[in-house]
Amino acid sequence: MFRWQVAIIANAIIVLGITLTSMADFQAFAMNGLLMGIIPIGISHIVWRINERFLPANYFVYIFFAAFLAAGISILTSGYISYRLLSLLPNLLIEETLEQYLLIFIPIMYPEAFITGAVISVFVIYKPEWIATFDDHRYLKNM
Repeated sequence: MFRWQVAIIANAIIVLGITLTSMADFQAFAMNGLLMGIIPIGISHIVWRINERFLPANYFVYIFFAAFLAAGISILTSGYISYRLLSLLPNLLIEETLEQYLLIFIPIMYPEAFITGAVISVFVIYKPEWIATFDDHRYLKNM
């Protein structure tokens, strides 16, 4: 919605707020920012670039690929990377708990993707100027 630069700044502010107001360790701020911000934002940006370059300029393709699919892939990838990092660390979590941690991202993926696709759809219909990655001339020229 805001392009990757603004998304990274906004995510850093959110992770800082969570770190300051919860029992999160401040030493994990950078890792939390990477896992909850940089990786999903980067994946979403890559998916959007693939959409722009290789897929037809169509409103529905944009909604499905750049919004719905990008959100689902982002949450799965960041969850898998955090799972791999947790499995490499010597910690008190048993293997079964780690596997359950990994499996939780599959049911989280669907509502995340659906809500993101729905919100982007509504914004594109009513306020397309608010979506920085949506170009009226590109996606709506044939309608």
